[in-house]
Amino acid sequence: GRMLEIGCSYGAVLSEFRSRGWQVEGVEIDERAASWARDRHGLDVHAGALADVRDRLHPPYDVVACYHVIEHIIDPHAFLREVRDLLPPDGILVLRTPNASSAIARLTKGWWEWCVVPEHVHLFSLRSLTLVLEQSGFTPGRTITRRGGAAGTLSELLRAAVRWSIPGAARRGVDPFPDSGAAEIGAGRPLRLASLRRVLDALGSPLDAAAAGAGRMGFPGGPEIMLVAKRGEAGTAIATRSRCGVPM
Repeated sequence: GRMLEIGCSYGAVLSEFRSRGWQVEGVEIDERAASWARDRHGLDVHAGALADVRDRLHPPYDVVACYHVIEHIIDPHAFLREVRDLLPPDGILVLRTPNASSAIARLTKGWWEWCVVPEHVHLFSLRSLTLVLEQSGFTPGRTITRRGGAAGTLSELLRAAVRWSIPGAARRGVDPFPDSGAAEIGAGRPLRLASLRRVLDALGSPLDAAAAGAGRMGFPGGPEIMLVAKRGEAGTAIATRSRCGVPM
């Protein structure tokens, strides 16, 4: 089918879809990333916000993917209505976003990895994400929680403790455990910290597995929500819900 990714970054997801036979198109607000996706991967990527490039797109798309985008959007209802207009009646939306109802989010509160202002202006629970989708004309379907791109549980706990102990650390974006990509901007200490994070992630993998299992049973789960929704009618309400408020 035809797939659009909004917030496609450097094109890794689009490349994967294309390798499986999809016709793909992307939108990316970072000009550098959009240029990389075009030049290195030969992808059709439009630089700018969705509203800015809307007249250059070629809808309808069978699937629209938004991975870690909606938490950056000031008006998520307006954004989702724009996305809805890009889909046919049976079109599919795939969302990934931080899970504000996860166990680690509740435990670390404002020191959580994804509590970063002003980059993230909305953080969603399973319930609130379901509601905003329903109000914007989608019928949410399968929802899972997972680790996704988040740090492991042990890394998260230590990260939150360090940010809590340093005044203003969260506001300044202090990251005591950068990922391996940090090695590109400085040798030595960032690389060693990234290695420490990998060790902590390996040691904490049973905790990550337990969080994912809890999410499948309707309890606070992993730090990322992945949700699949179908285009429906605006204001549609779903009567049947699981214990955590997610349509089944």
